[in-house]
Amino acid sequence: FSAGPTNPPLGPELVTNGTFDTNVSGWTAGGGASAVRDTAIFAGGGMLVTANGGNSSFATQTISGLTAGFRYVLSASVYTPSTNATNNRAIIGIQASAFTSSGSVAQSALNTIQKISIYFVAAGASQSIYMTVGTSDFAAWGTAGSVGYFDNISVKEFLDSSLAPDKMTVFAGVTKSAAG
Repeated sequence: FSAGPTNPPLGPELVTNGTFDTNVSGWTAGGGASAVRDTAIFAGGGMLVTANGGNSSFATQTISGLTAGFRYVLSASVYTPSTNATNNRAIIGIQASAFTSSGSVAQSALNTIQKISIYFVAAGASQSIYMTVGTSDFAAWGTAGSVGYFDNISVKEFLDSSLAPDKMTVFAGVTKSAAG
């Protein structure tokens, strides 16, 4: 993993309700997943996503105000409990044509809050981001009952592209970071 720039200048926040102070408004659960506000891990509130074991269990939000060809960073604080089914992790991603490692990043540690990020080049004026539970090798969606906790979800533009990671592609951030 590449840590990317330490303190690059970033634009305004583009995510609506990424801190879940009172609810999960602005987020849509899909694929039979549940997405609810929870304070078990993040005291000020976070979003708990529970997989249903079927295809594409996730919580999503469409981010608008993007500029095609500009560089952005999606980041979140995540927590995966060791009680999940083997290899089921909290995952953040940019909606692309498929659930793959090129557009997603999974938490690498269990039972700890970890900040993870993915860098991407916008394909258009809006794109969807998602929070899900799946296998860390991205081979399958989460087993029924596996959970992921998410907070401080953010999408911001790199204002100085010379400081942005240089390995970026449309839809998919191939440069990822996982800082504990």
